[in-house]
Amino acid sequence: QERRRAMASIQTGGPDGVTLHGIELVRRYAGDRDPAGLRHGKGRYEFPNPAYTYEGDFRRGRKHGVGTFTTPDGGRYVGEFVNDEITGIGERAWGDGRTYVGTFTLGEMNGEGRLIRPDGGSYEGGWRMNRRHGRGVDTHGPTGSTYDGEWVDDKRHGRGVAVLRRRGGGDETETYDGAWAFNERHGEGRMENGSTGEAYDGGWREGKRHGVGVGRHRLDGASSVPGASSVPGATATATDSGAFVDYEGEYVDDLPIAIPTVCQLTVSAERPPRGDDDPEPPPVAEGEDPPEWGSALDPMAVVQGERVPGPLRLTARTPYVWSPEGNGDGDGEAGEDPDAAGEDADDTAGAADDTAGDADDAETTPEPPKPKLGPVATHETGRTFRCFLRAGAPERADEATDPDTRAGWSYGRWTYGDEVHAAGSEDWTFTTSGGECDVDGVTIGEDVGPGVFTLEARDVTPGWYGDLGRCNSVHVVLDVRPKPEMEGDDGDGAAGE
Repeated sequence: QERRRAMASIQTGGPDGVTLHGIELVRRYAGDRDPAGLRHGKGRYEFPNPAYTYEGDFRRGRKHGVGTFTTPDGGRYVGEFVNDEITGIGERAWGDGRTYVGTFTLGEMNGEGRLIRPDGGSYEGGWRMNRRHGRGVDTHGPTGSTYDGEWVDDKRHGRGVAVLRRRGGGDETETYDGAWAFNERHGEGRMENGSTGEAYDGGWREGKRHGVGVGRHRLDGASSVPGASSVPGATATATDSGAFVDYEGEYVDDLPIAIPTVCQLTVSAERPPRGDDDPEPPPVAEGEDPPEWGSALDPMAVVQGERVPGPLRLTARTPYVWSPEGNGDGDGEAGEDPDAAGEDADDTAGAADDTAGDADDAETTPEPPKPKLGPVATHETGRTFRCFLRAGAPERADEATDPDTRAGWSYGRWTYGDEVHAAGSEDWTFTTSGGECDVDGVTIGEDVGPGVFTLEARDVTPGWYGDLGRCNSVHVVLDVRPKPEMEGDDGDGAAGE
């Protein structure tokens, strides 16, 4: 407000220039006159306050034409006058160091002109009554940041390009090209940050990413934002050796929300025939499916020094939703359990039998809704998983149990045993492509003793993006067996002796 008052119109006409009479008028004016005695032509006039002066053209007693007007603070205007007013093209300098070259109307910057500020900043473009208005370029003096675009009533409003720089310059810049409303990014626009490498092209609302957009996010730093729900139709791609993730989908209040948070692990390979040392699993109740290979009831047999049978297919999915049994909507399969391979619920549970509808049947209590898996996240590439070897078979996490007294390490709905170091485990990292990846090449070294272990695949997508939404852990159960001894290695003598 103080700056606007300082830039207000200069009152150069009125009584001080016209109503003086006699010897007072003669003393304050020196120059040409018309036959009626009015100042007319070239002349110099000192106002009653001698710090104000005007020297230039007069017509019929008024400043009119081209002249120079000075003020007591050291300010100066050189340019056109019309009927005692600063109107037309001119150059004005303020005592605080600001200068303006352009058009004026009644003493105010109006039209086209260039203002230079004492800090080296400037604005060149349209003006309306001392306010930036229309098309113009503003440069911030200390940093060199610029805005080139449309203005309304001294605010960035419309279409424009902003280039933000830090003090000292360099490559630490951010560029935004798009729509503005009242000094905020609002509408459609593209942002690129030369300092972080991040970018975004899409919708904005009040300065935040909002709506559908394509963004590149740096995978470092941390975030306390809770896991966001997933929305089908979004895409994400990891790039630059995992330093970034490219995301396409919906944003709300500056955050991407279309992130898959459910994972499933299935065994692609067929189970080998059972041998003498591979007993049958415990019997199941009538009507139940036998346990899947890789579950706690039928673990995978792995010999020390050999690979885990596979490949194991890992799929990242949008979250499952609860729906009444028999509802066939959605892309998931009713009854699927996203936490582990081989422990799916019965898909046919609750189906009507041949006697459904019989008038003699007693009323039954409706079955509770069953979980449904959302579709595979084919829209995302680059989610990072790492495998860990853990002691023993997992147990279902009892939500009613006090977590402080629960043994082992729990993630999601499972409780796992302690981590077991295995040679080469630091390389057990896998990245999804189109929502899927094969967990293959996991070798159980001879440093791992015989026994039952769990191979857990955990979502370790790093940084702020990873913290926005993380998939549950999945696993298979392994029965690690000792490496068979070679014939003749018993130390009792040479073979054939």
